[in-house]
Amino acid sequence: MSQNLQFKITLSNQGARLDKFLCGKMPEYSRATIQKMIKEKNILIHTQKTKSSYKIKTGDIIDVKPIIDKIDLSSDPSIKFDIIREEKDFAIISKPAGLIVYPGTKHNEKTLINGLLAVWPEIKNVGDPPVGGLRLRPGIVHRLDKDTSGIMIIAKNNAAFEYFKNLFKNREVEKTYIALAYGTMKPRQGIIDFPIRRSKTNPIKQVAVKEKSLANNARPALTRFSVMRYLKDSQGNEYTLVEAKPETGRMHQIRVHLTAIGHPVVGDQVYKKKENPKLPEVSRQLLHASAIKFISPAGKEVEFNSPLPDDFSEFLKTLKEN
Repeated sequence: MSQNLQFKITLSNQGARLDKFLCGKMPEYSRATIQKMIKEKNILIHTQKTKSSYKIKTGDIIDVKPIIDKIDLSSDPSIKFDIIREEKDFAIISKPAGLIVYPGTKHNEKTLINGLLAVWPEIKNVGDPPVGGLRLRPGIVHRLDKDTSGIMIIAKNNAAFEYFKNLFKNREVEKTYIALAYGTMKPRQGIIDFPIRRSKTNPIKQVAVKEKSLANNARPALTRFSVMRYLKDSQGNEYTLVEAKPETGRMHQIRVHLTAIGHPVVGDQVYKKKENPKLPEVSRQLLHASAIKFISPAGKEVEFNSPLPDDFSEFLKTLKEN
């Protein structure tokens, strides 16, 4: 049986929409799922039915009956990923594109978690407090989008989990991504400093807010970029291979920021522009987490790298210098 959750609202959360507040508290659930739970009385305030748009108040008691029966946390050795380095407290892996990091209620497919549990079954007890008796994201301290490939840290015990959680919170992890963007990016290096918020019209999208006067409900986001190569294809379409270093960790940050300056990531079906050329040989956004640097729990500065996966490198071979 699922274990109920309860949240008591404090002054710092007062005025937020109920569904938006719960998205932050229960990231394993989509906003649509939370809204459905509210409608079906799985979420109550002071034991009474409410609405998704309800503005929470200080002292409100929110009772949640989680839906976890569809979440599969079994081990599955058929889920493959590359192990870059294994230490006593953590592991560094490279996630393939097309693989979701952790399970949720909106899909039934296997995730990276199922593969991790096949290699390190002990991580089932690592992570944030359990929901319904299960830790829904065991070992996970950060994530990559389904169609983004590359490097990740996996915590193997709770001490390491808390350590890395604090590193990310304090922005003490340097992450490097390589992206192929449409068009010719100028200048060759710079900073994108647009706050990011959830789209008001599409719940799966984020938007960059360029006008400071409109940024009240957006979260600060900063990405440093440096051009690696200018390229073009046989049809004359131009591209930029770019290295991006996000200093904040907003959802879809690099994809949103590159789109905001007019250079969306090649293959991105969510943030694409209508005038971008259709590329049948590209089946996902060409974005790869290539490196990560941090101070290890042992006190040493370490850096790990993940080479470009075959689909990314093979597409690059079809292009020439511009």
